[in-house]
Amino acid sequence: MPNNDEGFRMPTTQPSASPRNLPVKSRVRRKRAHRLVLRHLTIDDYDDMKSIMDIVYANLGGAWSYEQMKSQLAHFPDGQICIEDRGRVVAVALSLIVQYSQWGDKHTYAEITADGYFTTHNPQGDTLYGAEVFVHPDYRDLRLGRRLYDARKEMCEKMNLRAIVAGGGGSSTNALNRVNRARPGGNMPAASNGVMRLT
Repeated sequence: MPNNDEGFRMPTTQPSASPRNLPVKSRVRRKRAHRLVLRHLTIDDYDDMKSIMDIVYANLGGAWSYEQMKSQLAHFPDGQICIEDRGRVVAVALSLIVQYSQWGDKHTYAEITADGYFTTHNPQGDTLYGAEVFVHPDYRDLRLGRRLYDARKEMCEKMNLRAIVAGGGGSSTNALNRVNRARPGGNMPAASNGVMRLT
């Protein structure tokens, strides 16, 4: 079984916005530089998280409840990460650990996340299940989603997990992506039922 006892510590590097890809006029017009910090979520971040989810998932019912976030943090605080800009959360990634052999590829999002409460989190499991990644629309094109995925990969490696499976978007479909860690013997069975393996 994987050794997950140590928990996950956030990477020491902090993401920063880069204006390299912006046209010169856009760089000049910037009112202020971003001060982006990658960190763990806390319950005090609920209002910021809710406002982003209400925008991003407006057609899917909006944000999770305060009780759901409280449960997520109680079951796996190390798996709930965010990026803030000047004290305001602007991007979020939510995860839990599961024993994937118990779920396989034929599960629903609601089942594996326990309807967003993450009571299915198994600290002795072998797979990081990425439940959500969302970014405030004003912060798109800064590669914040990529930075959150990279933090998840680092978490997976530090916790000695076999793979990352990503679902999300509040859907009740099968997992969307499977990412296998690059280490000998770390490959999980071939993907099926629309689950794509990323290596």
